[in-house]
Amino acid sequence: MFAGYFDPLTAPVAQRLHRLLEQDRHQRVLAVVLKGMDTLLSLEDRSLLTAALRDVDAVVAISQGELQDFLPFGPRIHFVFDEEEERRNTQTVTTAVLRQQPASVHLGENDA
Repeated sequence: MFAGYFDPLTAPVAQRLHRLLEQDRHQRVLAVVLKGMDTLLSLEDRSLLTAALRDVDAVVAISQGELQDFLPFGPRIHFVFDEEEERRNTQTVTTAVLRQQPASVHLGENDA
């Protein structure tokens, strides 16, 4: 089982998950997509992208607080990133996308 916000779920994140999971692949893999962070993608979109990974068998979307109630016997959970690292990843992708955008155009009254 692994948990994270996965916003964004990039190729390097998918590769990191694969390396982590291939060491213990004799078990089914449950991905927990966490709610509660200001994200670029919706919870549904992040869950769908995570479910598409070849190493993932099932996905559940819950808050970090609900995680303990969901797992009363405490199976081993890999937290892929901490919240601060995920925020930095989101900001990095946002900045890269915005750099690729053409300069904004302002149409004033005389421009029409």
